[in-house]
Amino acid sequence: MISRAIVILFTVLLAASSWAQSPSDAEKAQTLMERGAALMDEKKADLAQPLMRQAAVLSPTSPLAFYYLGSAEMALGKYTAAQEAMQTALRLDAAHPGLLRKQRREAQDI
Repeated sequence: MISRAIVILFTVLLAASSWAQSPSDAEKAQTLMERGAALMDEKKADLAQPLMRQAAVLSPTSPLAFYYLGSAEMALGKYTAAQEAMQTALRLDAAHPGLLRKQRREAQDI
């Protein structure tokens, strides 16, 4: 009985330490957006689009993630998907006025 409790405690502590060391979803999304933006600068929208989609999944309240996703979709000629992503970015930005402009300025400074 005691050994089982020790094993459970050890497992919980091990899991907690690995969670503490892993980056948050927001940090992962930021990294993906930075990589995707660099690929877009290199005119590699086909490689950037999956990264931008993953960033939007990880950070579903980020207008910037959806803006970048829409930009990649537009570059690929996926106009319906681009429109949906841009509308989501604008809807999210409406919930936080000016956030998209602020995030775009910050992203350009990177």
